[in-house]
Amino acid sequence: MVGERRKITVGLLFGGRSAEHEVSRISAANILRALNPDRYDVSLIGISKDGRWLVCDAGNGAEAGSAALTIPDDAPQIGLIPGGRGRFVLCDGDGARGAEAPRIDVVFRSCTGRTEKTGRCKERLNWPTCRSWAHP
Repeated sequence: MVGERRKITVGLLFGGRSAEHEVSRISAANILRALNPDRYDVSLIGISKDGRWLVCDAGNGAEAGSAALTIPDDAPQIGLIPGGRGRFVLCDGDGARGAEAPRIDVVFRSCTGRTEKTGRCKERLNWPTCRSWAHP
């Protein structure tokens, strides 16, 4: 249709190695519920407590009112493509090893804790992200 906008794909990054892992999962559930599905497609990226970046199911319970998003241990692991500006590659799971995951336009970091908010996540992304509402 003329004038119809393309949906923006938001990567919602949550979890992490910090002691605030559970808080991040709760915040991510609230963010997911607040994003307008008519305007945004959301790709959930959970960071496990051991630091693995995992593709999480978008029907992960937030729509049903779950307090927190889950990060399944058996979810497909993903990695950033260096210099790829929002491109990821599946490392294992249902996709073929090395297959490219859907492109993400912008990342909303719901990671909490000192290292996740300001350090590792930001360095690994190496492209513009939405600033965390909790970050001064």
